[in-house]
Amino acid sequence: MNFEEAGQQFANLQAQYRAGQLQAAQFQQMAGQLRVQDQSGHWWQIDPNSTQWMMWNGSQWTLPQQQAAAQPAMPPQPIPQATLTVQKKKAAPAIWEGLAPVLPGLAIGLLQGWPMYSKNTAMLAGFAIPSLLPAVLVPLVPYVGRTVAIIVIIGCLGWLSWPVLMQLQTLVGNTQGAQTHLGRGLVGVSLLYLIPRVWRMK
Repeated sequence: MNFEEAGQQFANLQAQYRAGQLQAAQFQQMAGQLRVQDQSGHWWQIDPNSTQWMMWNGSQWTLPQQQAAAQPAMPPQPIPQATLTVQKKKAAPAIWEGLAPVLPGLAIGLLQGWPMYSKNTAMLAGFAIPSLLPAVLVPLVPYVGRTVAIIVIIGCLGWLSWPVLMQLQTLVGNTQGAQTHLGRGLVGVSLLYLIPRVWRMK
């Protein structure tokens, strides 16, 4: 391990510690294992508190300016400040990520079924709510969790599919009847796409 590699590893440990992924004792212990020997045989490590390089003088770790020992042939490089900052969390997915795949099927379904939906608001809700709910849920995944989101999506998929399944026997061989459910089918395919998309979220 050279000075640059040790500095990078220390920066990664410090980022984990600041993010709460490491306890103080763990951070101190792991940082203390990052030691580098220079060409003169001197050992160096980074002070976890000050982030400065310290050299072993035979009895204790001290800063180079505090001892009369010879400087190493390859002086340690300072840790870049940029690597010491905690990386910001990725922004939550925008609502359009969920709406984009669902809107085409929703629009087709509304256009095809509007004569019925305009007279029966319960039927309209039975199509629109399970179509839009998973899409609106996508930006909330970091807060509600992937498992909850996927359960809701599967539930909405079943809600959408139930009317089609109930009429499956009459739809077999009936091209026109199958076309009336084109919008539901497209939304269902979109929800199947959202499941792996949601699972990959962190």
